[in-house]
Amino acid sequence: MLHENEQGVLLASKARTATNYSDIQRNDVYRGVKVFIDATAKADTPSVTFSIQERDPVGGDFKTILTSAAVTDAITAPVVLTVYPGCVAVTNLVLNEPLPREWRVMATHADADSLTYSVGYCYIV
Repeated sequence: MLHENEQGVLLASKARTATNYSDIQRNDVYRGVKVFIDATAKADTPSVTFSIQERDPVGGDFKTILTSAAVTDAITAPVVLTVYPGCVAVTNLVLNEPLPREWRVMATHADADSLTYSVGYCYIV
């Protein structure tokens, strides 16, 4: 069966001041994913890192597999994190592994300063 790339919103655009998690995503057929982080406004000096996490199928806990560099300001183009087997690994941007069955995104705030951002995704066949 041929599958088209599916896309969606993990975290809608909103000003945030504390660590957030997307809903758990279930991957049944895709080899990888691109995650798009778009920061549009800030207050003071925020610092937020975005991580893709995989879920342990036995224990149910999450392990970080890829983390972005800190986003500290509004950006003109989205930061794109990629998990896909066969890619050239790039620190803080690309992981050369297949996408796990269950995954999520965690946005970790270093302080309580506000950053407005959204996080979207596009599965890769």
